[in-house]
This record gives sequence, C-alpha cells and structure tokens, in this order.
Amino acid sequence: IQAATPEEPGSIVDLVINFPEFDESVEIAGEVVWVNRDPPHEMGIRFLEIDARVQTVLENFIAKSRKK
Repeated sequence: IQAATPEEPGSIVDLVINFPEFDESVEIAGEVVWVNRDPPHEMGIRFLEIDARVQTVLENFIAKSRKK
C-alpha cells in the first residue's frame, strides 16, 4: 500500500480497505513486512487473522480483478 509516512517493518497496523464495486469495506490488522521510503512510499502488508467475511470479500475482489 502507499502511505504518506511508512511504518517500520514489524509494525502492526490497522487497515480499512474499501471496495466500492461491492459496496463493502473491511477492517483488518496487518504486519508491515517491507518498506520503500522513496516515492511513492509503499509498504508490503501481511494480513493477520482474516475472518470468514473478510476472506470472502477479498476472494471476490481478486476473482473480479483476474477477469479484467
């Protein structure tokens, strides 16, 4: 993800991800696993403890993205 101020690797972050095409948003905790401090200031996030609803929304998003 892109962030104005990237967190340190190993940090736990709370994310809200919006999926307007599904009229859904999910809240999920993640761990920062890598950081690019140069523009565009990106972080790689590993999701932690995904519940069934969040997993379904993510799977639907991925499936729709693959069809494009």
